[in-house]
Amino acid sequence: MALLLHVNEASVSELPSREASDEVVAAFAALLLAVRRRRGDAALVSSFPLSEVALFEHHTLGEWGSRAANRDRWRVVRLMQSRSPGWHRDRDDEASEYCVGGDTVVALGDAHMSEGLLVSFRTSGVWDLEWVEGTRTYLVELDGEIQLKSEGVQVRHGSVESHLDAHLEWVSTAGTAEVESGADLQSKCGEMFTKLKFLPRAEDQLKSLDPKWVAPVAQTLALLNRALVEWSPSSSHPSWYTHVTADSQSRRAEGLMDFRDLDGTVRTFDTHARFTPGHGRIHFKLDTATRTATVAHVGHKLL
Repeated sequence: MALLLHVNEASVSELPSREASDEVVAAFAALLLAVRRRRGDAALVSSFPLSEVALFEHHTLGEWGSRAANRDRWRVVRLMQSRSPGWHRDRDDEASEYCVGGDTVVALGDAHMSEGLLVSFRTSGVWDLEWVEGTRTYLVELDGEIQLKSEGVQVRHGSVESHLDAHLEWVSTAGTAEVESGADLQSKCGEMFTKLKFLPRAEDQLKSLDPKWVAPVAQTLALLNRALVEWSPSSSHPSWYTHVTADSQSRRAEGLMDFRDLDGTVRTFDTHARFTPGHGRIHFKLDTATRTATVAHVGHKLL
């Protein structure tokens, strides 16, 4: 269920200066950190040691990351790489070859088969785009004969942070339909939803969630998290990507939405998102100082 980012080996090439190399590496790191802000479970998959990559003479990524100004960014990049699940192709896909412009690009195939994101160093205009198109060549058996087939493929791609704009909804919700159970969802909330906190009662509700609600709740939480990530400091509220409303004063007065917060204080969680089937509700409270939200209730409408 982790979001997989595959490093494009074909984008590693010599640049004319250290300054150009630093600029490309900084842009690459900014892209990765932008994904990480949205998905704490994002994993970076590379077939080669990133720290040894050099885009200009002996100036490696490891050397770039050792500089004081870059250490925090490099630490996050290394953390994302350490989360790599050891992804490998299925046996049926091992013989497939993926090419861009006639050149084999292994990471393109990996990104295509894992439905992940291909990430590149912007060392040329070839990698300055939001989607990469290539060709997949593979063997099939037809009427007892082995034949070579080819087809065009397209994968999500980024080499700078702005490329992510075309994939924001996907980054937010990828994998939510694959959550196996409420307990599975609850165990992954802390990594998947970087801007959401959960009261213990909400965590318990997630663990025992009705199976028909698992995927809808996961997607709704993902869309709430996206809005919180994008919440502008100049705005009093996020711009929501799902149906969110505030409860009426009369309902608030009934105390139905009063719960003990994480700090022990009883507060009113009077903002809710809806999910289906049925009258599902996710009640939460916004924190404008940190631009986060704390979830207090996941389940049926409070009555």
